[in-house]
Amino acid sequence: MAIAATLALGTDILILDEPTSELDEHATKRIVAILSELKKQGKTILIVEHKYSHFKDLVDTLVVMENGAISAIGTPGDMLADERIRKIVVANFSGIRPPSQKKVCLKKTEGPSDAIIQVRNLSHAYGDLLALDSISLLVNTGEFVALVGENGSGKTTLVKHFNRLLTPSRGAVVINGKNTRDSTITELAHHVGLVFQNPDHMFFADTVWEEVEFGLKNLGISNRDTIILAALSEVGLEHTTDLYPRWLSRGERQRLAIACVIAMQPVVIVLDEPTTGLDGNEARLVLEILKALQQKGHTIVIITHNKDIALMCADRIVTMEQGKIVSDLCNTGSE
Repeated sequence: MAIAATLALGTDILILDEPTSELDEHATKRIVAILSELKKQGKTILIVEHKYSHFKDLVDTLVVMENGAISAIGTPGDMLADERIRKIVVANFSGIRPPSQKKVCLKKTEGPSDAIIQVRNLSHAYGDLLALDSISLLVNTGEFVALVGENGSGKTTLVKHFNRLLTPSRGAVVINGKNTRDSTITELAHHVGLVFQNPDHMFFADTVWEEVEFGLKNLGISNRDTIILAALSEVGLEHTTDLYPRWLSRGERQRLAIACVIAMQPVVIVLDEPTTGLDGNEARLVLEILKALQQKGHTIVIITHNKDIALMCADRIVTMEQGKIVSDLCNTGSE
């Protein structure tokens, strides 16, 4: 719709800033096809984008910026022949999982369970729209689970039930032994933390320190100074304590959102599209933080559209479609 509104003005030049950052694979390919057709029509297109691989067949000139200046410019073939430039442009998530770590899938599908997340016959409706349709899912302590599926498949609606941002229309959700129907959001915050797709939706304090401290105050957690420093150190932001959160880079803000959650010491950490809008280096750093948290015993659940991320990080890949779970597979490291 935004592209259509721009074209209606009769413009010959289109500038798109991260046009596919929150889109699934299908929608991304559709945007690429639209831009390809517009290029054939003679439109000049300038794209700010981290998903270079999706647009590689369209690009005539590749421009790399670093520290506020153009550091390299040229044809894609010439530019990507330089290994340093290639690492900036093409995201590489290989090797995030320590080579010595055995992939263990703890999937349980039926019968009694002591799983830390228990979703049983969960349905949720927004008015007449059935967003979740009798979903059942069990996740055990220490697992790393990736939820995948197209936009509107129900992924975010599902995870919002984990901390009672949503209440089931039917069925039940049990987190660490607590039925969410019988628990407040504050009580569940001790057990599960949710990092939103856009971290800016979580910030309102004047400093990074106060941002992390807010949740601790709400939960009445003592020894706050030590916990805040540890959380910021965990995500590499210990040098930013006095800064205004929105002055941080997009990747730093994502890491701050993670720090705010881990400071409250939940056993389950849920992240909605944790790498959206991040370049390859920042995305890799975030994923390494999540893998380290898993190694410390946290259960990690992420929503992602990126198949490479799911394959490199997750023990299980759960695919959703039209409000249902259509597959729940142990990750063997191959598609």
